[in-house]
Amino acid sequence: MESTQKSKEKIYPSFIEVFAISVLVSICCLFIYDTYFAQKIAVFDEKDYKKQQGQLYLKGKYSEENHQRNLKAMRDFVEAHPNLVFLNQDVVLSNGKVIKITENPETGEENGKK
Repeated sequence: MESTQKSKEKIYPSFIEVFAISVLVSICCLFIYDTYFAQKIAVFDEKDYKKQQGQLYLKGKYSEENHQRNLKAMRDFVEAHPNLVFLNQDVVLSNGKVIKITENPETGEENGKK
């Protein structure tokens, strides 16, 4: 009779177990929200980009093909980061994540640098 009574008793989790599970679930939810849903601000250095493109043009290393490639690189970068809000560097005073898109004219490589 004692064995049936023990099997019918419910086992409740301790306070520490409940607390640990709650903390774990909260951390996971915050990580997922921050990674996929939270809006973040990125800064685009437009002056430096225009200066770089102007220097390439004056050196004769800039063409319509390079221009289209640069625009495509910028478009691809923006589409790859849907939760980033881009601001011009003149608007942001400090602590902004600066995005620079540079081109190496010798190899034709384009990089989105953060």
